[in-house]
Amino acid sequence: MYSERAGGSSIDYPLGGSRVLVDALVRAIEKFGGRVERRARVARFLPTHDGTGVAGVILAGRPGERVGTVVARRGVVSNASAWDTQDLLRASSLAGPGGERVLAPPQAAWAAERSATPMTGSFLHLHAGLRNDDGALDHLIRSKSIHALCVESWDRPLDDDRNVVNVSIPTALDPSAAPPGRFAAHVYTAANESFTNWEGLEEGTPAYEALKTERCGPLWRALAFATGLDEANVRSRAEVALVASPLTHRRFLNRSRGTYGPAISAARGNGAWPGPKTPVKGLWQCGDSCQPGIGVPAAAGSGLMLANTAVGLGTHLVWLDELERLRAM
Repeated sequence: MYSERAGGSSIDYPLGGSRVLVDALVRAIEKFGGRVERRARVARFLPTHDGTGVAGVILAGRPGERVGTVVARRGVVSNASAWDTQDLLRASSLAGPGGERVLAPPQAAWAAERSATPMTGSFLHLHAGLRNDDGALDHLIRSKSIHALCVESWDRPLDDDRNVVNVSIPTALDPSAAPPGRFAAHVYTAANESFTNWEGLEEGTPAYEALKTERCGPLWRALAFATGLDEANVRSRAEVALVASPLTHRRFLNRSRGTYGPAISAARGNGAWPGPKTPVKGLWQCGDSCQPGIGVPAAAGSGLMLANTAVGLGTHLVWLDELERLRAM
C-alpha cells in the first residue's frame, strides 16, 4: 500500500467531512424504519429465558445515557470488536440448566478462538487548527495536497513505533472544514501505538498530559513536512491542538485496549476472518473483526454480507426485480 501511495495514487475525501457519511447512513436507516440511539451504551446482552442465547441488549445507563432493555425481534447484531463482544457475553450470564454461567461446547470453542484473535496496536492522533491569515498554506489548496504519508526512517520496520505518520489536511480540498483564514489538520500514527505506553495512567492527570506531549513529536514533524514549513512555524500557528491517545480510543469507541482491530494476516497465516454467523443463538456479528477486515469500506462490506446472509432468497429476488425496474425508468 505504501508503494502505491508513493506511485501517485490518491485517497478520497468526503466533502463536508466524515460527518456526511454518518448522516447518509442515518438517513438510510430511518428511511427503512430503523432508529439510531445515541448515548445508549450496551452493558451486556439480554439472555434468552433458557439461558442459551441472546434475546436483546441491556443498556448501561451511565450518567447522561439511556438506561433500559431493548428486546430483539429476530436477533442481535454486534459490530463491537472480537474482544469486546466476548466481554459482553461474559457479562451476560448465559447459563446451563443448573444456572451456572457456562457456554455450550461449540459456543465456548468459538469464544476462546475469538478472544485469542491477534490485536493491532492503537492510534495517536493530533487534531490541529492552524492559523493561515498570511496565506502561507494556500499552496496546499493550489496543489490539492490533502494527504501525506511520512516515514521517519526507511531503515526501521514500517510498523515500528511512530515510524509511519499519516497526515490529512481536508481544508486543502474543502474550505468548510475550518473557519476563514484557518486550516484543519489530522495527524496520526496508524495502529502502531502500543497500549502498554499508557497502561495505568488516568486521563487528565499531569503524567498523562506530559506523555501526550512527549509522544507527539513525530506527529508535529510530519505536519511540518506535509505543509512545507519548519516545525517551529507550524507549532506557532496552532490555535487548536487536541491529542487523542489509546485511552481516548478505549473510552469513546469502546475498543479493548484502544485497538484498531484484529491483526489477522494472510501472509502470516495467523487466523481467518469470520463471517456474520456465530454459534450463540440469536447473535450475529459484523464490523472490522469480521470478513473482509479493517477499515470503513471493509466494515461496511461486512454489514452487506450480514444482510445477504440474514435475508432469505425470496426477498433477494424481490429486491433484484425492484432494482431492474428502477434501472429501466
